[in-house]
Amino acid sequence: MSKYSNELKIMIVKTWISGAKSSTELIPKYGIGSDHIIREWCNKHQITGSIGSASYKTYTPEFKMQVINDYLSRHSYSEVSRHFVLFPSTNSR
Repeated sequence: MSKYSNELKIMIVKTWISGAKSSTELIPKYGIGSDHIIREWCNKHQITGSIGSASYKTYTPEFKMQVINDYLSRHSYSEVSRHFVLFPSTNSR
């Protein structure tokens, strides 16, 4: 179970995106580990329209190799995550 509800994550993301509060204000208020977590939630929300996943995704070996090769050839981790709609919270298997 997630430490933060999806509703809270969405509220934090919308607050941060709107500029109403900075990540340095949100981190201590909600006990978030770092601004990286807020950026991860923001990326996922902007791409998928939601945050959090009730299920795990299973990826084929071919897909995993495609992601790895793309990362090694030219992209940063965040670019590859957005391109393939992959986030640490999806826990690939």
